[in-house]
Amino acid sequence: MINDSDENVVSLITDPEEFEYITKKYNLSIPEDYSFISDDYQIILKPNQSVPLLIKILCYDNITGYDDNINNKYSICVYNKNDNSRPYYMNIEITNVFPIIDFEFYQNVPQKKLSHIKFINPFKFNNEKTQRLLNYYTFNNDDSTSEILLDSKTNNFYFKYNDNIENNSNNEDNIINKNNRLLFFYLDKYKSELFTTFKFNIKSYETIQLSTDVGIRSKNTLNIPPSTISRTIQFFSSDPDTLYFDDKYKEQVILIPNYPYTIEYILYPKESKNYEILVNCVDISTNEVIKNFLIKTNPNKPAVNIILNINALYNNETELKFEFANPLNQWAILKFDSSNKKIVALDNDLIPFNPEESKYINFRLLKQRNPGKAEAYIFISDNEESFNQAVLLKIDYY
Repeated sequence: MINDSDENVVSLITDPEEFEYITKKYNLSIPEDYSFISDDYQIILKPNQSVPLLIKILCYDNITGYDDNINNKYSICVYNKNDNSRPYYMNIEITNVFPIIDFEFYQNVPQKKLSHIKFINPFKFNNEKTQRLLNYYTFNNDDSTSEILLDSKTNNFYFKYNDNIENNSNNEDNIINKNNRLLFFYLDKYKSELFTTFKFNIKSYETIQLSTDVGIRSKNTLNIPPSTISRTIQFFSSDPDTLYFDDKYKEQVILIPNYPYTIEYILYPKESKNYEILVNCVDISTNEVIKNFLIKTNPNKPAVNIILNINALYNNETELKFEFANPLNQWAILKFDSSNKKIVALDNDLIPFNPEESKYINFRLLKQRNPGKAEAYIFISDNEESFNQAVLLKIDYY
């Protein structure tokens, strides 16, 4: 019998085919009949007959999460049901395996959404020349929705999993939630020979949803939690044209121990679409990611002051102009910015104006590969952003 344990973790091998496979693989004594153990672990022996008892240990089946401090202790007891002879005990202590390859991912996934994570096939970098078929694997969190997919063209893995991470940026305990999984690869279907182990440390971003307008710059802040040690950090944006930092935050800054830190950034959406921009706070010395933010916004369309309907040859560059009057009753340097620099180019984006002065603004429509219709904006503002206007270009390329 097996005491104080889950039989999915520690068990006797009763399957005849598995028993035969293990005894031959490791040159163990071979019984006359591989079916001598019943499913309820009863053994019938002839007088003076000895047989090997094969114990299978699969500790990942009952570990709900990865924790370096977890130790599991189990015991196996063998006794004779027909007399009161002394039983034999075997005590087993299981410690967590240390993964050979460690992966860390940051995912923005709503609760209970099936997600895919792609990572480079680590076996590409293995110098071993022996071909192996790695058809047998299992996760420590045994979930029917967790599986490995292989892209035959790129040899990249896709780790598919059902993630139950909930993230609430207003709750500090949920700012970054960990979901650790171990992935074990075996060379045989009985999982007797472990080939390699991967650890997946899956985290969720702190997600921030902002209300914005196309063509208008907005200042926002991000809060970095206190660090117990001094760090030299730097901030990086996945879309620096849309989300960028004030000058004093563009370079490296020093975190003082036990003090929170707040940075300012500017969000400047130029199209009416869904934006998802990742901001990373990185320790420059160690390359450790200290904090991640996912900035989401679906900006409102701009209020259009001027509409220009334009016909243009798609394979030619076209020079055009429009008249614009300074709406301010004071001298100002006005900024002119294209929403799409692949369509509209401005030769001069900073132009001085006297109070209520009118000027012609020159711009160019760039060559396109094919005829068709397109839209683009020219945004106009002053340095203080005291006013914002938009010119809509409706272009028909022929």
